[in-house]
Amino acid sequence: MKKASPELVQFLASEDSEKIRIADLYRFKLTNGTVLAYTSADFDIIYKDLIYSCDSACIARSEISWDCGLSVDDVTIELNPSDENLVGTVRMIEAFRNGTFDGAEIQIDLAFYKDGWDKEPLVLENMFSGNVDVEEVSGSYVKLNVKSLTELLNQDFPSAVYQASCSYSLYCNACGVKKEDHFEKNTVESGSTRKKIVCYLYRTGSYYQNGVIEFISGANKNIKKSIKQQSNGLLELSTPLPFEPKKGDWFIVSAGCDKTISMCKQKFFNLANYNGTPFIPKADSSL
Repeated sequence: MKKASPELVQFLASEDSEKIRIADLYRFKLTNGTVLAYTSADFDIIYKDLIYSCDSACIARSEISWDCGLSVDDVTIELNPSDENLVGTVRMIEAFRNGTFDGAEIQIDLAFYKDGWDKEPLVLENMFSGNVDVEEVSGSYVKLNVKSLTELLNQDFPSAVYQASCSYSLYCNACGVKKEDHFEKNTVESGSTRKKIVCYLYRTGSYYQNGVIEFISGANKNIKKSIKQQSNGLLELSTPLPFEPKKGDWFIVSAGCDKTISMCKQKFFNLANYNGTPFIPKADSSL
């Protein structure tokens, strides 16, 4: 059971139930920091300078229930995007298909009104927060499964193990390496394909091998791909892009790490934060 806020309790106690109007608000936060807000109402809703668009591709959800303890609650969200529903300049259905919403966070709120609809709700009640899992994408249908944040407790314990390679994720707080020191912004050149990007990078050699490329304009905007190999003037991607890149498309490329102590020392000058244990003897057997 979820306890109602004092503001909602007071609102419900003071108003005639027949005059109360309710709308769902959905706020997505993508992994790149972009915030997208939608509502089930027939008009845009503004709350704290954030516009919840009614152009929401017929967004709907299942009932929400809450269990006591540390169980993982979930809710199903369904959408039917049309060609007019866009995420930036990309069709919404393509954004779900190409991974733009993978790993996104979502917050579901209820907006309460009385005697009709105004732009700003009288009470906003948080109903659910969790992580998005894109379960199904078809021609014009999307199904999302959202699990509550208690899912984060489902981790291996102990989290630290003895291993030769570093257990930290590059650019995380524990790693300490700053991403802004190891990335650059550049454009696609002629001759590029969905899997090979022709470009003139300032850092040559294999500096960006095992790194990540993220497009910030063009048909592939918000798409991230890992870099399999870097050679002079060329980036080979691990998997192909959903659309052919065009000359002039902007992207950001960041360096990768193979988790070895030599790379941590020579490339990132970060040996003090290396979290591997390469000098522990390997398991061996004897007769």
